[in-house]
Amino acid sequence: FQLHLTENDPPFLPYTEFARFPERPADEAHLRSTARRLAGFHFIRRPRENPIRAFASVFPQQVEAVAERPFGFFHKYAFNTLRQVGANFELAADYLTWLSPGEFAAAAEHARRVSEVAKSVQFRLARAVTRRKFEPLQAALDPAADAWDSMMASLAGRI
Repeated sequence: FQLHLTENDPPFLPYTEFARFPERPADEAHLRSTARRLAGFHFIRRPRENPIRAFASVFPQQVEAVAERPFGFFHKYAFNTLRQVGANFELAADYLTWLSPGEFAAAAEHARRVSEVAKSVQFRLARAVTRRKFEPLQAALDPAADAWDSMMASLAGRI
């Protein structure tokens, strides 16, 4: 978690990724078939308990601790929590729409809701840190946690 870093250190270590592309791209039907199979495999591995609700239970206390640090730390915290949640659920919505637009429309909508809430809570987080008022954060992530539950229920009936 890089708790030892100062506000002047980069938020995460630089990294490099390599991708090898085949000589010929796979056809769309093969890609969707493989993606569908992998969706089932990964869905089985999902957390049994709602991870957003678990995060929400410690979020206000974490923000109080963030407020005690230099303001630059706020950006690291926001990036590594809410921004990542927002980006990942936006990506999940796009993936579900690509995989089968009609079949996964409800799940994609719930994923977008998680993303929207994460984005809006970032602004509430900034206000809480600046004003040192943490009570409004107690229920800030509840709509995202509810959307996660709805997304998982929708996917359970289709995957």
